[in-house]
Amino acid sequence: MKSVGIIGGVGPATTGKFYEKIIQGCQELERGLNNQYRPHVFIASVPISYEEEENEILYGIISRHKELLKDEAVNLEKAGSDFICMPCNTLHRFASDIQEAINIPFVNIINETVDFIMNNKLSKIGLLSTGLTASSKLYESVFNKIGINFLSTNKTEQDELNSIIFRLTNNKQTKEDKKYCEDIIEKMYNNGADSIILACTDLQLLGLQSTNIKIYDTLEILASSVIKKIIND
Repeated sequence: MKSVGIIGGVGPATTGKFYEKIIQGCQELERGLNNQYRPHVFIASVPISYEEEENEILYGIISRHKELLKDEAVNLEKAGSDFICMPCNTLHRFASDIQEAINIPFVNIINETVDFIMNNKLSKIGLLSTGLTASSKLYESVFNKIGINFLSTNKTEQDELNSIIFRLTNNKQTKEDKKYCEDIIEKMYNNGADSIILACTDLQLLGLQSTNIKIYDTLEILASSVIKKIIND
């Protein structure tokens, strides 16, 4: 069994959910052998202030993140992690910097999601993400390179989505937030999307639903990949 190191990104609630999914998923896969099995997990919570978190989500301003993420990745490697992951799409703008800082694999949520899209033959993706993920083109650049069609939010929608995500990270979401996101999803469906990718792991906290279109959560996709690497490797 492999040990995994988790870099806690923006939103502590999301990191907690991710940890639970890893534990539960490994126990389900190992139930036939040992239903008491718990994987070896290291978690590094990056010390980002609420002000820095607000600047990142609402205004697209990142200050100390890169060096902090690299330091925590090194700490996780020293602690005994066989590989590292990070349940935050936005901070994957530093994925190459993190990988260069360590000598063990970094499981990239963007790559895992793109593999999922390809394996499931999804043809036109509706993307919901933070403004910084969108402006960094973390998904769009890969989609354009391999020919995946996608729909993005307009500026008004993105500004409101940023505010919703910030409220989620502070556990202040409202019923109106859920409806707003579901309205965007419905609009994307009407514009030809065959699936929705929640390219912000905090959005899973809203419990978004649609009777018309499949909604895929990048937190679930990353968790599934990590569980398989823990068990199968």
